[in-house]
Amino acid sequence: MKKDYIKKGKVIVMKAMRKLMGIATAGAVAAAMALPVTAAENVFNVFCSQNTGDDVWVSLDTDGVMTVSGTGSMDAYGFFDEKPDYPWLEDGVVNLVEHIVIEEGITYFDFVWSFPELKTIRLPDSDAVLDFWEFGYLSDAQDKVFMSPYTDLMGKDSTLGEMPKEELEQLLEGHDNPFGKYSCTFYGYKDTIWDDLSVYGMKFHAMGDMDSDSDVNISDAASILELYAKSAAGLEVNTEEGIDAADISRDGIIGIDDATVVLKYYANSIAGLSTDWEAILQK
Repeated sequence: MKKDYIKKGKVIVMKAMRKLMGIATAGAVAAAMALPVTAAENVFNVFCSQNTGDDVWVSLDTDGVMTVSGTGSMDAYGFFDEKPDYPWLEDGVVNLVEHIVIEEGITYFDFVWSFPELKTIRLPDSDAVLDFWEFGYLSDAQDKVFMSPYTDLMGKDSTLGEMPKEELEQLLEGHDNPFGKYSCTFYGYKDTIWDDLSVYGMKFHAMGDMDSDSDVNISDAASILELYAKSAAGLEVNTEEGIDAADISRDGIIGIDDATVVLKYYANSIAGLSTDWEAILQK
């Protein structure tokens, strides 16, 4: 799938529910499907883009959720650049950040500093680019990183998502346990570069894989429908039922469309067809 890195993704609504689905614990997510979401207050909300035409804001709320929203590219800074006067660089504030959500429309983001209490990161569903340097900072997440099939890593000469497996092997050749510093699990999509990286020790869980058997098939679709039925009926949901992987369509709601996406992928895979997640997800 050819990426257009200057294309601005659309900003999608239902922000509060999307955050919760990506960052909350499994039990809290199950409760959220039946209860209204109460918005937390902002600790700060600052403008973070100097590029003409870009409109990027970073906010932190009292629940510890840092959100990058708007359109375009966030300011990029390196270790040797003069640090901007952003509130999350203060010792008393950086420790408040527990979750990071990069929303739709953000084509590039940059932090280049550590968040000692960070638990989860959710990357956008629109076309977005990370460089290898920034990918290293995803290791700050202690629990989960939610990858999109449209997120790509920018290398020196090409993007990782378009890199042949032979080049990937050369890139990682000679590196002993290249993902040893990542304690988090990467939630991504089957037959993508993130799936391939699991061979090299990256902890990977496929979106849609409800039973954690590294496959996405009819039984997973049935589990999603069962989860949906239980939540619709107001019944208690077992927190071990793979809730984090259930929202495969990434719309913030676990429902029939997620089971449909699983069945579409499964049909393609047993037919020996190449996986086109843009077509399967109808993005």
